[in-house]
Amino acid sequence: MRARLWPLLLAAVAGLATQAAKADPVGRYLYVSPLGGYTVFPGGFDWPRSYPLDDKAYLGGRLGYQYGPLWALELAGGLTPTREDVSGTIGISPFNASFSQLTGNLVMTPWSGPVGGPYIFAGLGAGRLSAKGTPEGDMHLNQGLLEGGGGIRAWLTDNVGLRLEARASHWLPKSSSGTRRVNYIGMTGGLTFAVGAKGRDTDGDGVPDRRDKCPDTPKGCKVDKNGCTLDSDGDGVCDGLDQCPNTPKGCIVDAKGCSLDSDGDGVCDGLDQCPDTPKGCVVDAKGCPIDSDGDGVCDGLDKCP
Repeated sequence: MRARLWPLLLAAVAGLATQAAKADPVGRYLYVSPLGGYTVFPGGFDWPRSYPLDDKAYLGGRLGYQYGPLWALELAGGLTPTREDVSGTIGISPFNASFSQLTGNLVMTPWSGPVGGPYIFAGLGAGRLSAKGTPEGDMHLNQGLLEGGGGIRAWLTDNVGLRLEARASHWLPKSSSGTRRVNYIGMTGGLTFAVGAKGRDTDGDGVPDRRDKCPDTPKGCKVDKNGCTLDSDGDGVCDGLDQCPNTPKGCIVDAKGCSLDSDGDGVCDGLDQCPDTPKGCVVDAKGCPIDSDGDGVCDGLDKCP
């Protein structure tokens, strides 16, 4: 049942990732991941007596430093309280035991996207099996661990995400005789909190992608709280790039936001109702020539006004 459940959980996190609103942290940051799950103990590994250990719930966490989009260093630790599995025997009381581990891992995220993605890791550390109340007293078995595994992260906001992973811990005996090398399988899930991270801002306008309703803002434009460009004079050239920020409404402007005046009469194209005024003519507010004496020669050119 557990084997079938885990792929379903991974699929659920993948589905959440595809629905997240472009939320993920970028840059260098610390992260903390409280996790819970399940530890599967290897069959045939009998400790402290000739009985295997029960597969039990796991509680642990991760503390990491993401120093680039690809690599992170992570400290992983956890505890699994368990007991001997004496099912099928009569008159045998199981001893309680626990499995604890602490490892350092190098984490690689080669396929990260704007909503998260899968990751893989490998590392080394130490583990301990402990049992209390045995005839020999409290017992401990300390060994090295070689770990590896992978998982998936789905960012829900720029600082909070979901995390699921599978981890194989390879038990390294201190000596080549006596204790077998075995693998412990951990399947965990929980949250990830990015501390001090910045939200992804693809167009660099200062508004994170998850809140940016205008994600393709030209560089240099001033924007509102939704990430959409401001255009105070309404000429189609955004504030920040507009070199003539007080253009009268209706004027046609160039790429710099400055009004065009094709006939040079002082009335901008778009408002000029007489766009072909001869050069030198005095014009009215509509850009049309004035002819005070009505002789057909405009003021400014008329030498006998």
